[in-house]
Amino acid sequence: MDTSYYHRPADQPFLDDTFGQLLDKAAVRWPDRDAYVFRPGGRRVTFAELKEQVDKLAAGLLALGTKRGDRIGWIVDNRLEWVLLYFAVAKLGAISVPLENMFDWSAEVAIYMLNKVKLKTLVLQDSGEDDVYSKNPLQSLIEIAPELETCQPDQLKNPKLPFLETVIAISESKYSGCHMFDDVQQMGGSEEYRRLESMQAELSAKDPGFLFCTSGSTGLPKFVQHCSYALVNSCGEFFRMTGIDKQPTCLFPSAAESGFWDVHQPIVFGNTMVFPSRGKATVLDLLSAIQEESSRRRQCGTREFGSTIGSAPPKCENPEKVKLVDKSGDAVPLGQDGEVWVKGYSVFQGYCGDEDTNRDILSADGWCNTGDIGRFGDDGLLRIVGRSKDVILKDDENVYPVMLERIFYEICDKAKIIKAIGVPHETLVEEICICIILKDGETATEEELRELASNAGMTGAFEPGYYLFMDDFPMTKSERKVGSFLLWPF
Repeated sequence: MDTSYYHRPADQPFLDDTFGQLLDKAAVRWPDRDAYVFRPGGRRVTFAELKEQVDKLAAGLLALGTKRGDRIGWIVDNRLEWVLLYFAVAKLGAISVPLENMFDWSAEVAIYMLNKVKLKTLVLQDSGEDDVYSKNPLQSLIEIAPELETCQPDQLKNPKLPFLETVIAISESKYSGCHMFDDVQQMGGSEEYRRLESMQAELSAKDPGFLFCTSGSTGLPKFVQHCSYALVNSCGEFFRMTGIDKQPTCLFPSAAESGFWDVHQPIVFGNTMVFPSRGKATVLDLLSAIQEESSRRRQCGTREFGSTIGSAPPKCENPEKVKLVDKSGDAVPLGQDGEVWVKGYSVFQGYCGDEDTNRDILSADGWCNTGDIGRFGDDGLLRIVGRSKDVILKDDENVYPVMLERIFYEICDKAKIIKAIGVPHETLVEEICICIILKDGETATEEELRELASNAGMTGAFEPGYYLFMDDFPMTKSERKVGSFLLWPF
């Protein structure tokens, strides 16, 4: 190829089934096989049992008035209720919003997130002694909306949470304003089951179905929208590529909400997913799970435990098309830098509540601007060299911070963390500032760093103008450096 454009055709047909359709088929194909195992609590559920309990929950949510497109969120650790919600909400054509415990951040962040997605229904667990959360999700919500202890269910009226109507509690204690999770599973009658069955044919795998939280360098949580078509096929390709699809049993070593790409794996491949712990598993959790499940399989005369440990695949799973473009949108020649645009089944459907950004990054014909700057080499490999929004414009020259950071990590073995940023300059537009945290016990001077940079060829537009030694960087919850907050000294 002489232009920076790549097209990878599919090597096999894609699945076009919804989560609900896949679950129904799995229950027929592998009814007595374990689908999920939750070692804390010792709960096991077969595919037939999973379908039965999912349908109960879906029918109960219908009885509560849930409609197609409603947004239902939950803060639940690795337990059966998490999986039931994931499939039940999908069967209703509603929007799943699995959340990590935002109350661990702050009440303000929690309020922002709930309102950002206009959440109608929220399911919260009441923490116990073995809980993985530092703050009790249900009690934290009650602190924001104390009327939950006195109002009737579905009657929450709180000015801080104008969209939230229904709260469902996973708890041994009862709260006046909350439905109990177990009670909801018993609410559905014959009419709800009839509606649930008939609506499966009306749903499409490409319908919006999921909102997943992510945090960018701004520090504000964002929600990306996906459909089951993207999740099933991108996850399936990853598992086939790594051989996980052929393993009889796989471990899920992280919190369910951080590995949402993987949770539905059993209904596609028929294997058993084991959750070794309530949250992120330790090595001891993993080894104990392997030993116990291996012993169980030998006693049952089934295949040995698979050694593959499942984890979330990358955000961009081999899109069918990639192109690098210039500012005019034309593909750049091979070997030149350009903005990375992708097109394919795994591309997300947009940011929730941010139409301006969606118009900027999603084209009408299905292309998505990733915001990365890349370059195709002669070997056909794509290398990411920077971020388009992170470009430092110095004296009419585009300088990519990520390239500067890579060089400094190579030449300065005293550095623990390095961040290159652009700061305002009267004549150059922006000047380069290297913010650096040294390793414990190390010392360095600005003159020393300037000499290292000069010897590495960082001259002219690529020569840093400032060096700032710091003790700490502002971080997002996912431990990404918040570049905008580093401008304060200037």
